[in-house]
Amino acid sequence: MTVTKIQEPINEPIKWVNEEPLKAVQDYSIYKIMPYKYFLAWLENKQVRLEQISSWGDKFELFLFKQKYRSNFDKELKDISMEAVSKAIYGQSWSLCPESDAMWRIYSPNCLSVKIHTTTNKLIKALEGCSPSKSHMITYLGRVNYYSLEALLNRITTIYVPNGVTLEETMVYSLFDKRDVLSYENEFRWAIIRATQTECNGYKQDVPIKPYLLLDIDPKCFVDEVCFDYRLDDNLYNSMKCCVQKFLPNAVITKSTLADFTPMEFTI
Repeated sequence: MTVTKIQEPINEPIKWVNEEPLKAVQDYSIYKIMPYKYFLAWLENKQVRLEQISSWGDKFELFLFKQKYRSNFDKELKDISMEAVSKAIYGQSWSLCPESDAMWRIYSPNCLSVKIHTTTNKLIKALEGCSPSKSHMITYLGRVNYYSLEALLNRITTIYVPNGVTLEETMVYSLFDKRDVLSYENEFRWAIIRATQTECNGYKQDVPIKPYLLLDIDPKCFVDEVCFDYRLDDNLYNSMKCCVQKFLPNAVITKSTLADFTPMEFTI
């Protein structure tokens, strides 16, 4: 048995997850380190690409989807697969942390990545005006909570399964739980669910599921700052900076000063 149907949302195109500690702040900064070539493609095409969550590399991602489930429907036990559901959810990871050496080394292994900065208000405005809202998709936004592996597994048995493991919100909320060994990322996520079925002439028809989702978001109205890797060669930085400035004339473009060092003078 395969769970394939995703409810098509109507009234709430954007929902918040784990937002309580941030409610006092009306607008706050979020950051993302991404390869320069992908950022350049976004500047040229004015489209943001979100991958299927099923493609995420960490084997502990999608921990709720990877468990073994059986349905006792009509007193006949049948296996339930969450694979089709995971392919209908797309996501992107950001961070509430302005900068760290660990993040640069992980997400910019060849020193050719950029860190972009925007705010949650700009993100919400962009999402309200682009394809998810117009296509009746639903977007979930929020910070990630971090737990020990034991606590994470305990949440499956005490929270997720009792509350309906196959329900849309239950599955999506689990994407905002991660292992505490990754807490240095201070992650902020957004996940978008698209319907797997549509109605045509009174009949339900399957919708083709693509491996990625393109959102029409103009970086001019979205990106405040662009920061290059502190390890990048200065000549290459200047060339890449000139290219970005043509697309984002009003954005602040810098090179990270994380490794800057000014020696002190001592008389000995």
